[in-house]
Amino acid sequence: MSVAWPSVDPEVIGLRGSMDGAAIADLANDLMHAVAGQSFLEWTRLRILAEIYHRLVAPFADDDQRAFDAHARAASQIAMLSGRSQRVAEGELDDVLMLFGELPQVADCLRDGVITAAHLRTVLGRTALVSGRDYAGAVDAEIASALRRPGTLSRWQVRNLCDRIVFRHDPDSVRERRKSAKQQRRVWAEHIDGGMSVLHASMTAENVRVAVARVEALAGSVCKHDPRAAGARRSDAVFALLSGERFECLCDRGEDCDATIPEPAMVQAAEAPVFIHVITEAATLEEPDTDAAAETTTEPTVTRVHTSRPSGLGFMDGYGVISGEHVRELSTRARAIIKPINPAGKPLLSHLPSNPYRPSSAMVLYIRARDGYCTVPGCDKPAFAADADHVHEYDHDNPAAGGRTTAENLATKCRMHHQMKTDGVFLDDQYIDEHGEPDRCSTHATVSRFSGTSNPVTSCSPPCGASSSPTHNHHPHRHPAGGGHHHNSNPSHPPGAETVWQTSTPAVAANGNAIANDASALRRQR
Repeated sequence: MSVAWPSVDPEVIGLRGSMDGAAIADLANDLMHAVAGQSFLEWTRLRILAEIYHRLVAPFADDDQRAFDAHARAASQIAMLSGRSQRVAEGELDDVLMLFGELPQVADCLRDGVITAAHLRTVLGRTALVSGRDYAGAVDAEIASALRRPGTLSRWQVRNLCDRIVFRHDPDSVRERRKSAKQQRRVWAEHIDGGMSVLHASMTAENVRVAVARVEALAGSVCKHDPRAAGARRSDAVFALLSGERFECLCDRGEDCDATIPEPAMVQAAEAPVFIHVITEAATLEEPDTDAAAETTTEPTVTRVHTSRPSGLGFMDGYGVISGEHVRELSTRARAIIKPINPAGKPLLSHLPSNPYRPSSAMVLYIRARDGYCTVPGCDKPAFAADADHVHEYDHDNPAAGGRTTAENLATKCRMHHQMKTDGVFLDDQYIDEHGEPDRCSTHATVSRFSGTSNPVTSCSPPCGASSSPTHNHHPHRHPAGGGHHHNSNPSHPPGAETVWQTSTPAVAANGNAIANDASALRRQR
């Protein structure tokens, strides 16, 4: 017998009936408990769908030749009950079959509130290749184990986590999926309200980066008095680039306008430089020997399985995990620069010799490769566009007293979150866990304007970067002059360069100790 949800006593399910007088920290805990409850209810809903499938579809799955078979009929009932389309309902039936049949440990993560329904949709979308494969159980176990590590993951980080695991298990299927995706690239339009339409285009991630840079360069060429919003300028710039019409500043200031607008066809690499950082291992850059038999070799700190199939992974800054084949394609582009990272295997120089506050170029590159993204929970801003932050404030008067410039005390933060921390919105901590990886937590100290009391609310961020291997950058980095916490250290490259960072040596920490057993593997996403 169904019970109306509003009639359920909140305290029965661990929630407070009244929020009056509750501390902010208690409200934050209630919020997370409610989110976990949503996950449990979603797991329950999917279990019900799975039971419907096994009762109405499974008995007829092998020999149902009707135009509207048992699968379509069951989906029709679900669609009518829930107000969803037939296509969505059929997709959900397929999803529950995959989830409880081949990813049961991931399903348990949803039941236990470890992930949300949005996370689950990402996992299902990124693991479609494992359906029916003999390694499905291993993929399920690895993903579930990674999801259960302490911390908060965004959907983008879950995507990278799944890709890293699936790519390792079946590079052939990944290669075929990428080939299919490239063949299906297209341009299409859809109409929206107000006499407007939206133009879409699918292309490789690196080509999007180039296209966006051109659009940004043209849109940004107007003077500061142009009345259009940034998005509107970009839209007009796209049209100018596609049509060949001149892009103009709309400030209406005549000769007083100081904008320098290039012709659309003249927006070249010099005006729109694109730096694409890809982190990988040296072996990935080598074309695989398709005639070689599979063999296993063991090295002192790593065991690798060499097969005749393409293997290896890369991490493209601003995109995520990419296949070895994709890495090799990028490495052969005309302007690609391939640089071995720390070929001598020497300990990293933590800071500039002349200034112990400023991290060295090698250290900045290492933490960006390690973190992958802004390290604030839920933020997906790329690490290569982020600042290098001292987790514990650097003591300028007595550097030995704390906040030293070391890998253990540096983390990437986007400019917004860096400023928030500087302004005291939150504090964070970072320490090295048993895997040799940084674990972090952030605490929001919310002060009541009336009571003056402080209620800390803590959340955790897992390491989400591309590689646990410290890396050396052979290009100088620019640092802003003066004090402050910002190390917005973008590499200086020739205009238009696309950079492939290659690592070929075991991981060596700043103190000379190994911090990763597998220098070739992308770091765990959790």
